[in-house]
Amino acid sequence: MKRNNGFCKSVLKYIFFAFFFVLLLVAASYSPEKEVFPTDTPPPATNFPSAETPNLETPDMKERLPEEPAWSMSTEEPLPEIPVFSPDLEESEPVGDDFFKDAAFIGNSLLDGLRLHSGISCGDFYAYTSMTVMGVGVKQVVNLGNGNIGTILQGMAQKEYGKVYILLGINEIFLEPEEFSVHYGKLVGKVREIQPNADIYIMSLTPLGKEKSQSNKLYGLERLLSFNDALYDVAMEQECYYLDIYSALADEEGFLPKGDSTDGVHLIPDYYKLWLDYIKCHYSDGKNKAELEIP
Repeated sequence: MKRNNGFCKSVLKYIFFAFFFVLLLVAASYSPEKEVFPTDTPPPATNFPSAETPNLETPDMKERLPEEPAWSMSTEEPLPEIPVFSPDLEESEPVGDDFFKDAAFIGNSLLDGLRLHSGISCGDFYAYTSMTVMGVGVKQVVNLGNGNIGTILQGMAQKEYGKVYILLGINEIFLEPEEFSVHYGKLVGKVREIQPNADIYIMSLTPLGKEKSQSNKLYGLERLLSFNDALYDVAMEQECYYLDIYSALADEEGFLPKGDSTDGVHLIPDYYKLWLDYIKCHYSDGKNKAELEIP
């Protein structure tokens, strides 16, 4: 029994030393600087840039990115500017009377004075005493050639014109400029319907005598100029040409020179000749329309 007990003790001693040796091996293989993660836990994030959100601070990424997005770089040429119509006409070499062979003149007694006293030899005049912008399409004043009397618009419709000159406004001076411009614009529209290929010239009101202007507020200089401003606006909106007869005939004060009018409104013959000289030097030669075409 004692021998058996000694043997058992020896076996237990060897087992104990073997177990102790295994613990030493396990302890030796363990490193405190190395962390062990479970297989189902993702590793911690690193400081390296991802493909989806590039780090712009990385030098090589800066070199690869363009300074501007590709869509902002265009090699197309800019669109040309569209010219804006101007009703003004520069002074040119004077034309002869033949220029007015295809012209129609619409107006009042002042325009009839141009026919009578300027020396013009060509053109059809539809000019009548007391004519207004509202009466052009209403008053029966034109012999239509078939025994009937019609309006100015009806008379003009019987022939094709290349130019239409309009002088109206002094008989409408009682209107407000805004109301006057509305009526005038409608008239221009009707003329264009009848004569679609004609150049339309809107002539300003002519200057008045100083005594006439100062004797009645309706004929005051400021009011007259406001009507001319309204006419210019119509010319701009309707793309017609504007003839500044006023500036061509007025003196330094803005009136007709003393002695150059019979009644402060109508002109003496010499001034009608100046009027004709002005329109002979201010006209459209086709270049004005060509400039409006978009290339």
